[in-house]
Amino acid sequence: MMHGLLEDVKLTPKQALALIDKLIERGKVLPNQRDSLLIERLEQLGIVKRVGSYWQLCEPQRIESVRNQITQYTLQKNRPGILRKMPVVHHKSAAAWRGHSKSGQGEALQKGQLISTDDVVRVRTQKTGFVIYSDNATIDTDLETLQRTEVSLPERLYKDAHAPCVAGVKLVLTVENLGTFVDFPMVDGLVLVYSSGNNFASSVCFIKRFLEEVTWAHFPDLDPNGLIISTQMADTLNKPCNVWIPPHWDRVRAQPLVSGKGKKVWGEAPACPEIASLQETSHWVEQEVLVLDQRSVKAVSELVSEPKLRLITLQY
Repeated sequence: MMHGLLEDVKLTPKQALALIDKLIERGKVLPNQRDSLLIERLEQLGIVKRVGSYWQLCEPQRIESVRNQITQYTLQKNRPGILRKMPVVHHKSAAAWRGHSKSGQGEALQKGQLISTDDVVRVRTQKTGFVIYSDNATIDTDLETLQRTEVSLPERLYKDAHAPCVAGVKLVLTVENLGTFVDFPMVDGLVLVYSSGNNFASSVCFIKRFLEEVTWAHFPDLDPNGLIISTQMADTLNKPCNVWIPPHWDRVRAQPLVSGKGKKVWGEAPACPEIASLQETSHWVEQEVLVLDQRSVKAVSELVSEPKLRLITLQY
């Protein structure tokens, strides 16, 4: 049917979609010779009408239906597969359907379909009362952390879930390294989120979804990359760039700053006077060393009890 329509109006699917997209975006188009047959067909269907020198869109829902049919025809042309209806699809699966999983064409295949990267967010909580509800599950994060040491939340679950009460959450703290995440000393009221270096999209999405109103801070490696990542996360969250620098940072072993691909120097990082000696001597401190130190237990307790007094806000 769609093949016949396109032949009748003498347009390729790409040309037909270009006209339809203009109509959807602008609500009207100027006539031209190439599109005249498709415009005539849309007029016969009552989807557009002539108003002065323009063709005006009258039936937005119906033209969306025509667009979807052309899109489906394009996807299935010369392909034996029949696309099944799915509310969510992995971005590489969508790209593979279009020809190759590494093509970068990971857009939705159907109207209303969500695209997923299927990342997993790893969270630890303690006495927060933070419960996540979805259609098929109720996740008590405190209980799961107690029983399984952490909570693993697939993107397809948390994107379609809600958490109506976060009153018991005093602070949400993202940490850069996995060792820090699993060895971090937990205290009541803390939500700890693993956010792997530059790959922070899923953790940011999780925070925006459930913890938008809660004070957020990032605990970075005390190096230029760590501070730069902190600012990038803050920009994405649209929050002040709060970082936690444990008070005993200057009483643990610092390492000479490593140069190499992807490694920044202190001059590229935002100013942080609290660790000026690291900047002056071109050294850095790994965050794992700080959480393994016995002084971290008291420091974390003080942080969560009075986050506004213990956090540093970077200016950049």
